[in-house]
Amino acid sequence: ESVGKEKKRNPERSVNSTGGNQVLVTGECCRGTCYLFVDSGSSVDLVSSSFIKRVGLEKEVKPCDLKLTSFSKDNIPIRGEIDLELKVAESRIQGKFIVTDLLDTEFLIGDPFLRESGASIDYKEKVLRLPG
Repeated sequence: ESVGKEKKRNPERSVNSTGGNQVLVTGECCRGTCYLFVDSGSSVDLVSSSFIKRVGLEKEVKPCDLKLTSFSKDNIPIRGEIDLELKVAESRIQGKFIVTDLLDTEFLIGDPFLRESGASIDYKEKVLRLPG
């Protein structure tokens, strides 16, 4: 009797959205809970200057000469950039974040974060999935 080998699947971790029509998930940074707005159309990852101030990392922000504009072509003032580690659905991802005053949430995770983490978004279910 022969038994076929089972195909091993990589376990997947997911986190459900907490925000109405958007994909807004919770994560962890600097030993505290934070909210992350998922925007696959963003070419950068952003963090709010108020979050940086709250966790006492103002001195870690490095100068940055990047010029950002919104989808409506408005300039987005930036304060610099910072390297941070986020924990989302038990996955830890290190990344570079642009610091700005213009965020309604603590983080906006865009294409760089999504690619680096291997994440996928289920827009219908409003779930962010990360490889295990």
